[in-house]
Amino acid sequence: MIGPPYCGGFGGSLALADLNEDGCDDLIVGDFLSQPATQIWAGEVGVLYGRTDPPANWVVDWRVESPPLRIYEDVYYLQLGAALGVGDFDGDGHPDLAIGTDSYLDPGAIYLLRGPFPAPASPAVRDLATEPAEWLLPTPGGAMDGFGTTFALADLDGDGRDDLAAGAPDQTNDDLQGATYVYFGRALAATAGNLSPDVSILSGDADRFVRLGASLALGDYTGDGLPDLLVADPFFVHEEKHTGRLFLLDGTRLEPGASFALPQGAADWTLTGVGDWWYVFDRFAVTHTVGAAAGPTLLVGATKATWDEMRYTGVVLRVDRDRVADLGPDVLLADVEPNAIYCGARAYFYLGNSITPADLTGNGIPDLVLGASGSLTGDDLGGVVAVYPDHLNDVIPDDDDDDDDDDDDDDDNDNDNDDNDNNDNDNDTAPIDDDTAPETDDDSAPAPGDDDSPAGGPSDDGDDDEGGCGC
Repeated sequence: MIGPPYCGGFGGSLALADLNEDGCDDLIVGDFLSQPATQIWAGEVGVLYGRTDPPANWVVDWRVESPPLRIYEDVYYLQLGAALGVGDFDGDGHPDLAIGTDSYLDPGAIYLLRGPFPAPASPAVRDLATEPAEWLLPTPGGAMDGFGTTFALADLDGDGRDDLAAGAPDQTNDDLQGATYVYFGRALAATAGNLSPDVSILSGDADRFVRLGASLALGDYTGDGLPDLLVADPFFVHEEKHTGRLFLLDGTRLEPGASFALPQGAADWTLTGVGDWWYVFDRFAVTHTVGAAAGPTLLVGATKATWDEMRYTGVVLRVDRDRVADLGPDVLLADVEPNAIYCGARAYFYLGNSITPADLTGNGIPDLVLGASGSLTGDDLGGVVAVYPDHLNDVIPDDDDDDDDDDDDDDDNDNDNDDNDNNDNDNDTAPIDDDTAPETDDDSAPAPGDDDSPAGGPSDDGDDDEGGCGC
């Protein structure tokens, strides 16, 4: 798919959902820097409807043909399409589309459009100036507070309607920055128009919070079958280092009219990151593994982490719930042994720029899809998408043990071969490995017990864990 040659905003946000309810997922693409009519950076959203009979080598070029459905509002610097989400907000059984803005000049907002969205016979346009969104969520703060750039939908209260949680990471409240708001789903007839938040979550400590709500997710990490709200501040300061912190609020606490301030200890559970300015929790995802020991798992990104003395390689950690269940309500990531570590093998690789669980192979075992916005081999090449098949199983595939099947009776020989294979590995997105993480005494690279490094990183004392990375 090729987008219009505006300012590089095409594909800045994506979503997959069956908008027209024909059984095929449709691709929703945000282009928040486009000029759909007269105003620059007004932004727009395009929809490509899925097909049961896609042509071979299907190429979609929206430079020469219009999307089947375009959605925009011709407002200067509105940046519509900064974020996308799909859920059934009014509980009518049809998908609704949430579209965020990142306006430079005006307060941000989230537009909620009621579905379904039938595929038009010819390219169609929905101009939100003349056909407004059914619901509009204006920021509770002010201009340039980041509201509309990050949000998630899930049914928090079990009423059959999806609820929406939205971050405003740059909102200022008495010199305290960052906020998150929850809007409960509701029927259209009684609530069309502007909505105010039902729950407010504000930062509560000026020395600790910088951008609360920069990333968030709704998912069941406690394992009780109900969604929880996980909200992060990638710049959170711990012991004079910007380690980042993740806060979990049990979904049952999020009742209409509730208000929270999140100093240390106010959340139901916290996970404090590692490193300094590693952007830990800048990206994260909550999902479930499959298999006999299936359970909740957390995928933590640190896009600017240093690994093996290489700057900004990026690191992604998989942390299953059972690894932290016995560590109390306030956990340091440095004390956690992750199930797996994934890292980029080049400096400025930024692995973890996006984290997506998805069953691409269709075998019922989720795969892990990681984006890296840095260069693969040089300035002339762009980013990378790395796919790890079946890596969200309760038993992680050992992608590098090719020698084990040759001689099951000689474990030592197999391990030696594995070490040699991985030390010589030049792949740009090195597979996870059990024993081959490079050793270093430099604090700029990870090491167990060092607050500057992710738990389970390379070992100076020879200890191995399940999460080594064969970079």
